[in-house]
Amino acid sequence: MGRIRLGVSRLSREFDDYREWATLVDRSGFDLLGYGDSQARWGDPYPVLGMTAAITERVTLGTFVSNAVTRHPAISANAIGTVQALSGGRAFFGIGVGESSLRDFGQRPPTPQLIEKYVSAVRDLLAGRSIEWEGQQHEMLFDLPHVPVWVAGDGPRTLQLAGRIGDAAIVGNGATPELVRYALDQIRIGAESVGRDASEIDVWWMTRVMPAASEAEGFEALRFYLASYAFTRYRNAPRSKGLEISDDILQRLEGLRSEFRYAETLRPDLTFNADLVDKYGLREWLGRQFAITGPRELCIERIREVADAGSVNIIMPQLLPDVVGTTRELAETILPAFQ
Repeated sequence: MGRIRLGVSRLSREFDDYREWATLVDRSGFDLLGYGDSQARWGDPYPVLGMTAAITERVTLGTFVSNAVTRHPAISANAIGTVQALSGGRAFFGIGVGESSLRDFGQRPPTPQLIEKYVSAVRDLLAGRSIEWEGQQHEMLFDLPHVPVWVAGDGPRTLQLAGRIGDAAIVGNGATPELVRYALDQIRIGAESVGRDASEIDVWWMTRVMPAASEAEGFEALRFYLASYAFTRYRNAPRSKGLEISDDILQRLEGLRSEFRYAETLRPDLTFNADLVDKYGLREWLGRQFAITGPRELCIERIREVADAGSVNIIMPQLLPDVVGTTRELAETILPAFQ
């Protein structure tokens, strides 16, 4: 097991504290800073990442994650290439199926084939090659730097796609050794199908780490997030995501999903979706597969457990209201154990 690298990501509607947050991330020693892409819900990632590049010195930064539908590949290539230039080569382009960015506008998720075609188009444009997209030829009329493409997923098709084409992979959840081993197996299958060595693919794991007085207190604070996770992860083929699910649990998940209010997704200030987690008795079942929470010593122990299984690059989304506060707590209590 190599050094455990830790990063953080966030979304933002207001930016009063963003500079403070990004500077804290960079100076504290986090390895990665991610920013999401959802045009109706949060600020646009590219001006935010451009600002981040200007006020940080060392942290890797990029989209966490974009999609292959809402932006033309030439627009994405230009935007992330510009961030790469501004950051002195610290940027990555994270891309996946997309969720709120597509659902809010009635768009269907892209197929793995479309994502692969899109990634190829962005890479060609960044390399100075022309592309054909939707029947038209396109090329960049100025030089842009190379940007590594990180492919995100949590189901078998997208994880295998990451293994086939990704410079790195982003896995939707890495909070248990079981889920880590499952994802690595899928990435390996994809890599070997095209003659790649899966051990050479960097893998980053979205793992919700939150120090709390107890595990129960952490689950309570994260109920809104557990509900959104249940709605999204178990939308399609729930038994293909690396966990055994009993008929009883599957029925409860279907009940939660049937009542879930998508407009309120990832809103810690609203309680309807959070209350569904308890209505269907899913708090502990979801919490233990989704979050690493509780006293500092327990969090560190569980991080080491998933690292032993292969999750040595962990990115911790920051979605509670006090983003600066939660990130500072991680910097003071969790990060020193792995530096």
